Amino acid sequence: MEDSLFQKAIGILRGGGLVIAPTETFYGILGNPWSGKAVKRLVQLKGRDFGKPIPLIAGSIETVRDMSPYIPPIFTSLAKKFWPGPLTLVLKAPPGLPPGVTAGTDSIGIRIPAQSPAQDLTRFYRGPLTATSANFQGISPPRSVSELDSDLAAGVDLVIDGGWTPGGLPSTVLNLVSDPPMVIRWGALGKEVEGFLEEMGRRGNRE
Repeated sequence: MEDSLFQKAIGILRGGGLVIAPTETFYGILGNPWSGKAVKRLVQLKGRDFGKPIPLIAGSIETVRDMSPYIPPIFTSLAKKFWPGPLTLVLKAPPGLPPGVTAGTDSIGIRIPAQSPAQDLTRFYRGPLTATSANFQGISPPRSVSELDSDLAAGVDLVIDGGWTPGGLPSTVLNLVSDPPMVIRWGALGKEVEGFLEEMGRRGNRE
């Protein structure tokens, strides 16, 4: 990504705007989850049901730790083994987060993505960003700018063309708020996560 485009994207995100950029799977809509303006725009743009939380991405484990008021012991082992990568961990939500992000669940789903323009932006931004797919409900997520819906693209402040993304399965979602942890969506890394949890269960600990 050209430096001028990168800086423009960061400025938009810091100002409460929305940016479409490629993740390691599909194109996603990035925005500041702490900005009520950004979250409202995102929900209205996608026509998203209030009952669906908005997934988040982060650039570092420290950012995730700072985001949640409680981090269970198993978090560290999971983060070291599967991040960066397609594993979303559900954690307790911090106070003050716009309700559109949590959809009233008092929890957040967050991950560190693999190498992509979205990961680069998140690391430089030094804070969490939304990462919901850049599509309307019922439409397949786009793997390229050419697959973006023109109305959706017109509703954001910047579209970053990073070429074709590989697509594939969505991230596996693992709820760490429940005890024991519970998979609430199987996706990429499904077998690996299942094996990890089985091994932890055999050890009889949550380290």
